[in-house]
Amino acid sequence: MSTHQNTALIVDDEEVIRYVFSNHLDRLGYRCVAASGGEEALEQLERQDFHLVVLDVKMPGMSGLEVLKTMRPHHPNTCVVMLSALVDADIAAAALNMGADNYITKPCSLDYLRVRLKASQEQRNLARQAETERFPDEDTERKVSFAEVTEDLIHQQIALFERLTSRPTDDDRS
Repeated sequence: MSTHQNTALIVDDEEVIRYVFSNHLDRLGYRCVAASGGEEALEQLERQDFHLVVLDVKMPGMSGLEVLKTMRPHHPNTCVVMLSALVDADIAAAALNMGADNYITKPCSLDYLRVRLKASQEQRNLARQAETERFPDEDTERKVSFAEVTEDLIHQQIALFERLTSRPTDDDRS
């Protein structure tokens, strides 16, 4: 049984994805709340603050990118990880440039999710620290390039291929 220190909002229109990611994040110590769409996610974000939002890109109605654009000004310190079955560097770059902390392609293993979330949260903490330490005339805005995102997506696909072609681990069986 895990001790919940952080809260996570899992937003995906597929119930099985919400269930799997909630279980994965519960194992990592998160108390999870699920939302089946963008409007419901924004309602949850009005009710409480979350440490992490895992947000599907493509959903009926309001897309994950629309949710991100709406929520980011009101929740600047929340770690946002975009989740998609799409391996699309343009969409990934757009999400990252809109303020997402990471873009993960599904499916992914618990180990891979753990590593990506840790990196995302460390990046968010560094950004928060830099914001408090920067000078007023400093321009710290950085745009993510297509090449950077493409390289990252290729690495994600290689990791998935290696996982699918190797012997299953205990995490993969659960």
